[in-house]
Amino acid sequence: EAKEAAKESEAKAAQLAKQSSGEERKLVSQLQRDLGERESKLQAQETELRQQRADRKQAEQEASLVRTELGAAQKSHAADREAAEKRRADMSETIKDLQREMMHLKGQKKRADEWEREAKKS
Repeated sequence: EAKEAAKESEAKAAQLAKQSSGEERKLVSQLQRDLGERESKLQAQETELRQQRADRKQAEQEASLVRTELGAAQKSHAADREAAEKRRADMSETIKDLQREMMHLKGQKKRADEWEREAKKS
């Protein structure tokens, strides 16, 4: 009887071992699936992060280019404004010169008219 009981105990132990190893295999398999899913999600997040970094770097480069272009435009605008002010000053001086010349010509015409009137009288 003891031998039979021992055999039964061994059989039960073997059956439990089979069940345990089957459950362990299921757990290991589930853990591997979970780990695979997590690794996949992590890779997707890493890819997204790399893309965001690349987008940010591109945006910074574009912003730098815009700042450079803005600086050049401001310098050009300042130069254009200076040139316009110089042209205004030159035109103002030309107008004054023309006004002086006109006054001079009016004076000459007035004298010529007076000489002509006196010439007619004599």
